[in-house]
Amino acid sequence: MKKILFALCLLTSFVAQADTLYQIEIIVFARDSAEAENEENWSKHYDLRYPAQTVMLQAGGDGSATYQSLPADTFQLNKEAAAIGQRRNMRVLAHQAWLQPIEDPTRAKSIFISGGKQFGAHHELEGTIALGVEHFLRADANLWLSRFAANGASEGQALPLPPGTMSDSTTSNQIAPTQIVVLQEQRRMRSGELHYFDHPKLGLLILVTRKTEAP
Repeated sequence: MKKILFALCLLTSFVAQADTLYQIEIIVFARDSAEAENEENWSKHYDLRYPAQTVMLQAGGDGSATYQSLPADTFQLNKEAAAIGQRRNMRVLAHQAWLQPIEDPTRAKSIFISGGKQFGAHHELEGTIALGVEHFLRADANLWLSRFAANGASEGQALPLPPGTMSDSTTSNQIAPTQIVVLQEQRRMRSGELHYFDHPKLGLLILVTRKTEAP
């Protein structure tokens, strides 16, 4: 009987989480300092891929729908983004926000993230961020920063095509990734608290805020 009650409590908790919308806001920035350029921070061989449940944020609209980019006037981290932009040798690559329900990790959707300069079908910054809840809120960051060059030697390293992309025009234009760094980290989080993911070449800020009950 206790096991049944425990299972029912977990089910009720998951349903309640799925009925609640959260505002997710992220800032990803690059470090362009001499220390960050150390070759030890770069690697040329990673097995990069997008999860099966990868979602691209929809542009336009008023941002009231889930998985739709929110307008900049709803951002809560504008001061942080401005402060990063004023720092020497730092560049904001992506500053995005959206609404979504947060489910258990087995059903969590991965959000496609990109930013920085564009090279054919790719951007400097690409990857995904997924959020799930099971006893605690959890964020999974899987981001990579690529350096491109004309007639670059990729030495076997290939970038996965962004979701919805049919072909890679970087190949035809003789532009290839020459160096790649990856930020892969899983972190326990709390709603309403700003969390920082650190890397010698990249930085990631995430704020998760409970907003409203889903309609």
